[in-house]
Amino acid sequence: MQHYHWNPMRELAEAQRQFSALFDNRVSQEPRLQKNGHTAWTPAVDVYETPEAYMFIAELPGMKPEAVVIEVKENTLTIKGERPSVSLKEGERFHHRERPAGRFARVFRLPKPVAEDAVAATYRDGILSVTVPLRVEAKSRKIPVQG
Repeated sequence: MQHYHWNPMRELAEAQRQFSALFDNRVSQEPRLQKNGHTAWTPAVDVYETPEAYMFIAELPGMKPEAVVIEVKENTLTIKGERPSVSLKEGERFHHRERPAGRFARVFRLPKPVAEDAVAATYRDGILSVTVPLRVEAKSRKIPVQG
């Protein structure tokens, strides 16, 4: 007869591994160093759909509007840019850093056809709002039934 020794720590570690696997697709908000010496970060973006358009709301504090590039091509929206790093004067040093700087890129596949030529963007108080209108034929409409 084979004896099995129950190890609650092993089961806890396995549960933690499985739980972590659920979030592997989520990109960390922490900055990470790239090969070229720049950091990369991922700004938070909310996406929702109205009957007329997709709406994207991105948090980009500390950035200038001209530092953001928005492209729509083949039903894919790309928002990218670079937030400059804070430069310290001589004799100054960081004790703690949480505000990421460097390049970022967010790419969103749009499930319905969009009017690429009618995309609009505004930037105010560190919040970028992008409106991507649906193409007219992509909008749903009610069809009256004649009787």
